[in-house]
Amino acid sequence: MENWFTAVWNYNLGFNPPSDAANHGGNWGLGWYNNPANPIYQKGWGHPFMNTDADGANANRDAAHPQDWPYEVKVMGWAAWSIDTGYSYSTSGRQDWPGETGFSSAGFRPAWWDTNSSRTLVLPALGVFCNSANNCNPDIPPNCTDEACYAQYWWHQPNATWKGDCATQCGHESLKYQTLVSEPGRGYRLQTGTPVCSGAPTGSQVVTSIPSGTPTWGDGRRAVVAIAARGLSVVSAAAFAADHTMGGGVNVAHAGVLAVMATAVVLWQRFLWPALIVHALYDACVFAGG
Repeated sequence: MENWFTAVWNYNLGFNPPSDAANHGGNWGLGWYNNPANPIYQKGWGHPFMNTDADGANANRDAAHPQDWPYEVKVMGWAAWSIDTGYSYSTSGRQDWPGETGFSSAGFRPAWWDTNSSRTLVLPALGVFCNSANNCNPDIPPNCTDEACYAQYWWHQPNATWKGDCATQCGHESLKYQTLVSEPGRGYRLQTGTPVCSGAPTGSQVVTSIPSGTPTWGDGRRAVVAIAARGLSVVSAAAFAADHTMGGGVNVAHAGVLAVMATAVVLWQRFLWPALIVHALYDACVFAGG
């Protein structure tokens, strides 16, 4: 896993090639913004993203403030530690119960290391990418505010090592499906009962088209309210918000808020006051606790 560190860094931020060095005071390499030693990530220093080995279930809360780690550190953290969903399913679709063979409530299968200490060291020390090779002092990393400052700390060394023997100390992939398998089966033996998939529930309304003139671009908030006024489902409203909010750069929080707005409009129009009140209280709790 660790051998992918700079590749993921480059994937997210990009690489400043030697051919452009003349435009940057002779500097080139991986950008300073994603350097783990960048002080904007000071809150995450010494603390691998999602490290449940050290913090237990509380480590999942790291995902609530991801801005405290650079992109490649977040990727390594997700690869090393999985979220706990509380549920386990076999490939056939059967829900497994705690205590049964094969029960695993991990949201996905993470990579594996020989020891937990080696897993924790998926996060390199500050001095690995901040040292004399790029004129960087790991004891006092530079707090840059513009390109003229941070260009001088770009990283372009051919190697960076923070583990002595990668064969025994680095992470390894863990493949769940190593041979061709069919589509996982439909869920059964479910804690909440067997779903009815033969058709829409009695009394439900399924919208298969929208009226001519329905906004398809522009201000996502007005468009979602307009769609809600035409009776579209909350799922459709959320999907519309995802595609049409902030110029297509979807923000999940915005989409969620817009879906809540859409639901409120529908309930308001249909004079379902009790449902509107319950909906408002539920969403207030969700957003406050999220």
